[in-house]
Amino acid sequence: MKRIVFSLLIGCATLCLNAQTTTDYKKMSAHQLNELADAYTSGDSLPQDLNKAAMLYRLSAEKGDSLSMYNLGVCYENAEGVKKNLTEAFKWYHKGAIAGEPAAMRAVGKCYAQGIGVKQDTVQAIQWLKRSAEAGDAQGQHLYANFLLQGKFTTQNLSEAEKWYKKAGEQGYSRAYIALASAYIYEVIGNDKAKGLKLLQETADSGSLLALERLGDLYRKGDALPQNLTKAADYYRQAAEKGHPSSMTMLGEMLLYGEGVQENETEAVEWFRKAVDADESEAFSNLGQAYLYGYGVEEDNDKAFEYLSQAVEKGSTTALGHLALCYHDGYGTKADFKKAFLYASQSEKEGYVLGSYLLGNMYSDGHGTKANTEKGFEYFLVAAENDYIRALYPVAVAYLEGKGVQQNDTKGVEWLKKAVVKEVPDAQFLLGMLYLAGERGLKQNEKMGLTLIQAAAKNGHEVATTVLKEIEKTAKRQ
Repeated sequence: MKRIVFSLLIGCATLCLNAQTTTDYKKMSAHQLNELADAYTSGDSLPQDLNKAAMLYRLSAEKGDSLSMYNLGVCYENAEGVKKNLTEAFKWYHKGAIAGEPAAMRAVGKCYAQGIGVKQDTVQAIQWLKRSAEAGDAQGQHLYANFLLQGKFTTQNLSEAEKWYKKAGEQGYSRAYIALASAYIYEVIGNDKAKGLKLLQETADSGSLLALERLGDLYRKGDALPQNLTKAADYYRQAAEKGHPSSMTMLGEMLLYGEGVQENETEAVEWFRKAVDADESEAFSNLGQAYLYGYGVEEDNDKAFEYLSQAVEKGSTTALGHLALCYHDGYGTKADFKKAFLYASQSEKEGYVLGSYLLGNMYSDGHGTKANTEKGFEYFLVAAENDYIRALYPVAVAYLEGKGVQQNDTKGVEWLKKAVVKEVPDAQFLLGMLYLAGERGLKQNEKMGLTLIQAAAKNGHEVATTVLKEIEKTAKRQ
C-alpha cells in the first residue's frame, strides 16, 4: 500500500512539474521530500534532475530527516546538483551522524580517515566507523573490518575483522564476503585457502559479478592459487557476458594476448568497445592502444589519440605512456615534447617501462627537457632491465659509445646480443658489422656477420639491405 501511495504521489508530481514551487514542496513531509529527491536522482520514475534532487534533499534535511542529511552530503562530495564543496559535505554528513543515520556515521569516519572536508583524525575515524558498524550499516561494517584487518589507525584484530565481514555479508553486501574470502585465500585470516575459495564461489553463485571477476584475477595472477589461465578467462567471460564492465576489459586482454584462450584480436576489440560503452576507464586505454598499434583494427592515430586522452582523463595510468608517445611522435595530434615529457614522467612514476623508455629518449635528445645523457642512459637501462625490447639497443649503443655511461665494449656487445635474441633489426645489423670487422672485442666471423645482416634486412632494415647488395656486387667483381 505504501508503494502504491508513493507511486500516486510521484504521478501527481510529474503532472504538476512545471507548476510546482518551493512553497509547495515545503508542505510535504521530510520523508516524502527524500523519496521524491531519490526519484529525481535515479531518473527511474521521473526525468533525472540532480539540481532539483539536491534542493529537495536540503528541504528534507532542514526538516530533520537524517537520511537526507547524508544524501545532501553525497551531493556536495560528488558535485551532484550543487558545486563540489567538501567542507559542506562533511558538515551534512556530521549532522546526519549526530541524528543517528548509520550511513552518515560511515561517511564521517571515511572523511576523518582521509581528511575529506575536515582535518584527518584517525581516532575519530575509527570511532565513527565502529559506530556505523554497530548501527548496522553494511558498508560501514565492511570498511571497519578492512581497518581491523590491516591494523590501520587501530590495533590489528583478525577475529573482529572476520566477525564484521560476516555481518556485512549476511546483509547481502557481497563485497564484504569477497574481502573475507581473499583474507582466507591469502592466509591473512587462518590457513584454509579452500574455505576462501568456497566462499568466493558461493558469492559468485549468488549473483555477484565482482566475485566472478575476483576468481578470474586469482587464477590469472597465480600468486595465491595455482595459475590457471583457462579458468581465469572462463570466469571473466561469465562476468563479461552478464554485463560486468571491467571483466569485459580483462577478457579482451586475454583474447588479445592469447592467455587461456585462442588469440583473437578482433573479438578482443569487440569486448573493449562494449566496456567503453559502459564507461570503463581501462577499456578506453586498451581501445586506444589497439588503434595506435593496429591490434584487431586498422591503425588510426586520430582515434588512438582520442581514446587514450579520454582514458587519462578517467584516471587510467596504463594510458599515460601511450599518450606520451602520441605527443612525442605526433600521432593523432601535433607533436608536443613538453606534454610528452609530462605524461612520460607520470607513466614512469607509476612503474611503466614505456614511460622510462620515452624519458630515456627525451633526456638523450633534449626533447621536452634539458639534454642529459646520464639521465637518458639511466632511464633506458631501467626499461631494458625490465625487458622492454626497444630499450635494449639504446643501452648497447650507450656502452659502445660511452654516451651517458663509461664506455665498455664488453657490456655493449652483451646488450647487443640480448637485442638480437629479440630480433631488433638495428642490433642485428650492428652486431653483424662488428663480426665482419672483428671489432669491439669480437673475433672476426664473416659467416656470423652475414647471417645477422641478412636477418636485419629481412626485418626491414634498409641499410642492411643496401650493405648486402654491395657485398654481392663486390663478390661478383672478384
